[in-house]
Amino acid sequence: MQRILATCCDITVADGGSIYIVLPGIDPEHNSRMLSFLYSQSETLGSIYEKFTIPVNKNSISGYVACTKKKLNIIDCYNIGEDAEYKFFKDFDKANNYETRSMMTVPMINHIGDIIGVVQLVNKKRMKNVKLDSKEKMDECVILFDAKSERLLESLTSQAAIGLENTMLYKELKDIFDSFIRSICSCCRKQRPCNCRSFKKSFFIMRGNSTGD
Repeated sequence: MQRILATCCDITVADGGSIYIVLPGIDPEHNSRMLSFLYSQSETLGSIYEKFTIPVNKNSISGYVACTKKKLNIIDCYNIGEDAEYKFFKDFDKANNYETRSMMTVPMINHIGDIIGVVQLVNKKRMKNVKLDSKEKMDECVILFDAKSERLLESLTSQAAIGLENTMLYKELKDIFDSFIRSICSCCRKQRPCNCRSFKKSFFIMRGNSTGD
């Protein structure tokens, strides 16, 4: 997933980007599903991001995209129309002396049409290898994400959705498998304690752990 995000930023010449995943279940505090911040990168700021969650609703940009399953391509986050349902929250920019101008946010949708995450890129640049560490560089270098960038990001986001879904499926199957082993071993201990270790070792060999410890 980090490699996909890096590729998204590279081919669109974005200064940075983030990937969010949709968490399972409903958060009781917000009465909605939640987006969890998963990965990020920024050529200007480096890796200074902290993990957080936001509701899947129309208040924020990433929440709006997750809620509606529609992409958003914003020219200037500081000049979003008053009639827009979503808002840009400036806290991160203020804390890091940064300015998010152009932004493109695309939903990650699985094979059955469910939203599983969001990819968000910020500040497309005229040229690579430029750090946006001054207003002058911002004015000179930051441009809108064009139609080509949209197509490229949508294509890569589809690949990211497949990768994320495979990762989630693997974890789910692993959890089921581990639960199954615990249940079987528990039964073995009750019936024939001397055979439990041998049975458990066989399962761990299947998983590639020859010790079974």
